[in-house]
Amino acid sequence: MGYATNSAILPVLIRKGGLIISDSLNHNSIVNGARGSGATIRVFQHNSKELIQYLPAHLYATSISPPAAQQIISAIKVILGQDGSSRARIRENSNFFRTELQKMGFEVLGDNDSPVMPIMLYNPTKIPAFSRECLKQNVAVVTVAFLATPLLLARARIGISAAHTREDLLKALEVISRVGDMVGIKYFPADSYKQHLEDNPNRLKLD
Repeated sequence: MGYATNSAILPVLIRKGGLIISDSLNHNSIVNGARGSGATIRVFQHNSKELIQYLPAHLYATSISPPAAQQIISAIKVILGQDGSSRARIRENSNFFRTELQKMGFEVLGDNDSPVMPIMLYNPTKIPAFSRECLKQNVAVVTVAFLATPLLLARARIGISAAHTREDLLKALEVISRVGDMVGIKYFPADSYKQHLEDNPNRLKLD
């Protein structure tokens, strides 16, 4: 499992005397693995502009090989949907679904184009209520809670694929909206969410 992999492998890769530079939003499995390694840990704020500006001036390395560079280029083309695959459809579906959730007043973390969308639940008691009510209406959602997240940062994780039709997405949105009203997880008035994002550009974004 992912949790065991991260928490167990880090102490093997690095030990006392090493240095781990850790994102403040790293998954708990990474945090616990880093702690278990005995290495010194320095945490940086997610999307820290200062760190991004600092690292290029203080890291030294030889240039990558041509095959490695081509692999990177090819991977980027796949991500951007420029390889003739279904990636473009995934991006289109994901951005549509995310935008509609935000319009409804849900707090959705993550980045545009990402098919993984955490919907914040916060209160642990809302986890089973949201999951079960969605399932009753034939929409299965994954919920994530402590220990995988901090105790009061529970969330539902929505996964979008290229196979989802617009009809599928609209049905899911209808159910999620209805259940969201029922359990009280629409934390923003629909019209104010965009303004919230503009006022908080460094809002925690990753799952």
